[in-house]
Amino acid sequence: MFAVQELTVEGWSDRAEHASKDNAFWHARARSDADGQTYRLISEEKHVVCLLTSRGSECWDCLLYTSDAADEGLGVDLG
Repeated sequence: MFAVQELTVEGWSDRAEHASKDNAFWHARARSDADGQTYRLISEEKHVVCLLTSRGSECWDCLLYTSDAADEGLGVDLG
């Protein structure tokens, strides 16, 4: 599942959930285009995050550990 959240003055607020990344992305893209607000998608496992604004969008795969690194207790430096 992918949550669609809107950035409000109180923080991130849930707006919808979709079974696929594509459906969630296009829902958030349409809303951002219509109202100019900032939205994000977050996968249930917190592995995929997308940020959508009226100026564009960007998605990241956010796996913090590879299985080998986890076995060795090493983190992956994402910069």
